[in-house]
Amino acid sequence: MICRGCRAGTAPGSRPGGGFASRVRVPPPAPFVLKGMILMIEKILKYEKLLSYFLCTNTLPPRQKAIKISYYISAITEALNLELTPLRNIGTHPSEVQKRLKMLKPIVDRLFNLFPLLLKIQEIDMVRLVDLLGILYEASASEKVKVFFEKIIKSSSDEIVLSELADVAYDIGLFDVSYKALLKLFSMGNKRVEILYNIALLEYLMGKNESALLRLKKISKNKKKVSFNYGRIAYLMGAIHLSRGDIEQAKKLFKIARGVK
Repeated sequence: MICRGCRAGTAPGSRPGGGFASRVRVPPPAPFVLKGMILMIEKILKYEKLLSYFLCTNTLPPRQKAIKISYYISAITEALNLELTPLRNIGTHPSEVQKRLKMLKPIVDRLFNLFPLLLKIQEIDMVRLVDLLGILYEASASEKVKVFFEKIIKSSSDEIVLSELADVAYDIGLFDVSYKALLKLFSMGNKRVEILYNIALLEYLMGKNESALLRLKKISKNKKKVSFNYGRIAYLMGAIHLSRGDIEQAKKLFKIARGVK
């Protein structure tokens, strides 16, 4: 599972800025920063209006309509990502975090209201829609994101969409959603070692240690398929044994993971 650089600064379940800001005095943001944010919000509002327009229009062929909508979804995602980027930095001033999130809230709420319509658009780029949901979760931590993710998992049979959803959900700390997406991929016949490893990793992160260990043992039996990944598999197995208090077995597996005989 590869975490995106744009989200990697915020640990799952934590608030932007973490606890570092409470120990180190950080000066409030300069006026030009807030001015820049207002300009960016104006740009987002422009994209939002155009998105709403193309959602409601019936003058375009379905394919062209989907292309226009997908374009403005990407534009909104990129602009929101730029607004959230400073909040992911350790030491971000708490007042700036709250001010930015408060200014973004009305936009986020309106975008959520558009999603029932967006999910019905034929030929829409679902990968872009998934990326927007990930950004909206960072801005709101809303349970609506999980609801929409699970609708996509249920309705989609596209491996690229499900893989993207699994990655995005993992990056923002929605491990249970990422797990469901990977299980869907597995049930569709995608039994690559990477998929199985990621399922086991998520089981470990969710406290399902026995299930994760059994899965890892099963996939490690096929030496040809796992030769390149065996170090990672051994390391995860070691972590599971360590969490169970089996120190000696954990040490053996960590040595294997490091290539030490």
